[in-house]
Amino acid sequence: MSALTLKIIALISMFIDHAYDIGLIGQQLIMDTFSLDVISSSPISRFISLLGRIAFPIFAFMVAEGARHTRNIKKYILRLFIFALISEIPFDALHWPVAFSKLPRFISFFRNTNVLYTFALAVSGVALCNLCRSRGKGRALQIASLAVPALLSVVLSTDYTIFGVALVYAAYLPGENRRVKFAAMAGVLAVLYLGYASYWFTSLTMDNVYEFGMACVSLILLWFYNGRRGGWSGSFGKWLFYIAYPAHLALLALWRILTNPLIIH
Repeated sequence: MSALTLKIIALISMFIDHAYDIGLIGQQLIMDTFSLDVISSSPISRFISLLGRIAFPIFAFMVAEGARHTRNIKKYILRLFIFALISEIPFDALHWPVAFSKLPRFISFFRNTNVLYTFALAVSGVALCNLCRSRGKGRALQIASLAVPALLSVVLSTDYTIFGVALVYAAYLPGENRRVKFAAMAGVLAVLYLGYASYWFTSLTMDNVYEFGMACVSLILLWFYNGRRGGWSGSFGKWLFYIAYPAHLALLALWRILTNPLIIH
């Protein structure tokens, strides 16, 4: 399975996830489309919501692959940060609660930020760690170089925060050791969905288990990754996510604003 195929799967999953969150795809649509009642439509609605869990591990893995194979990691980090800034306004417009009006005054580039911040910080940590290693710095400094970007993700409240950074690290640091890499990624996902999401196991539910299971589906798909970019041009595959991420946020945010006028008042 090529990188392009995996990215397309992840993009579809991400779009479904965000569209479900704002009600564009939801239980009411399922009921109207298939003439179902609330009880009959609930399992379908829940399954659709779970499909969104496939996207993030795939993107985290691909970011780690990008960091491993890029010719210039500084340009890679800069590109991630630039598109993070571009994506922030539609990201805020999509996620700001309707109950809080006057969205423009609450748009922030340093609070509750989008996932590209997470990825940029993760790659920054990787680059700093590699720099420390190449200059013969000690293990403590290498660990600190990984820890600082992870802590910054918490300060900036990036999407997936420290867990997102850790997932990129898990996909990158084991190198070509696939078994260790996927075990580490599964471990991070378990902590995220079974631990953190359940208030550290104090209120663990089957929903948490289902979310973890669906996230692990992405690991199964990634196991079949063949290391190739895909059948289309490498340039297209390279820029697909950068363009599609802010574009889909903008389209969904526009729909949300048009259907909820209070957001811009």
